[in-house]
Amino acid sequence: MHFVLLLKADWLLYNSFMNSATIAILFGLIAAISWGISDFLIGKSSKQAEPMKGALLVNSYGAIIYALLFVFIFHRHAIFTSTGLWYAILGGVLFGIAQASFFKAMNLGLIGLVSPISSVYPLVTLLFGVLLFAEHVTLMQILGILLVVSGSSWQRVYL
Repeated sequence: MHFVLLLKADWLLYNSFMNSATIAILFGLIAAISWGISDFLIGKSSKQAEPMKGALLVNSYGAIIYALLFVFIFHRHAIFTSTGLWYAILGGVLFGIAQASFFKAMNLGLIGLVSPISSVYPLVTLLFGVLLFAEHVTLMQILGILLVVSGSSWQRVYL
């Protein structure tokens, strides 16, 4: 039953009226909601269990879910070059460091402090892309990132 639903979801996403921008926004919203809820649950978990064990569990279950999504939905869209593979490996290493650090921070601090601080990563992404990879960024993208970062900072200071 679940396999059939995944196949239908795959067909709807890639063979329907939705264009790539709409699909990107949809996946971005799913990511934002999932990360938001997971941050809350991670905060609760890290107060109840040793944070590194919690990080291991979260990443293990996340890897299983991703593997299932990849096998049943995204596999035909995956193309890797050798450079892309190295970027993915380095990204995975840094993601692991980020997750372990986030769990430890949630264990030691308040979710209302730790989560907003970690939410400034779009600024890091922007600076990294522009300075090291000469990425082109529009004024609207810069304003959007600054809005997210300033909102996170405002929440940290005033809430």
